[in-house]
Amino acid sequence: MALELIQLQYTVGNRTLIHPFSHKFEEGKMYAVMGLNGSGKTTLLKLLSGIWEKTSGKILWEDKDVSALERRERSRLMTFVPHSPH
Repeated sequence: MALELIQLQYTVGNRTLIHPFSHKFEEGKMYAVMGLNGSGKTTLLKLLSGIWEKTSGKILWEDKDVSALERRERSRLMTFVPHSPH
């Protein structure tokens, strides 16, 4: 297992955009992030890449908490490339 989310949550003000959830991504498998507009796909990817800081929970890469990694080290593991330049 390479990536694990443990009770990951993201809240802005009094609005929860990502409700607490956990998931283990197994090595060697391919995953897709799918959903309706506004369902949290981009928010999730920005949390994973470190663009936004999670409200609570953990993001583990090979059992290491990625929030403890330096930004440069984290960007070597995960990168977010948006579909538009802004």
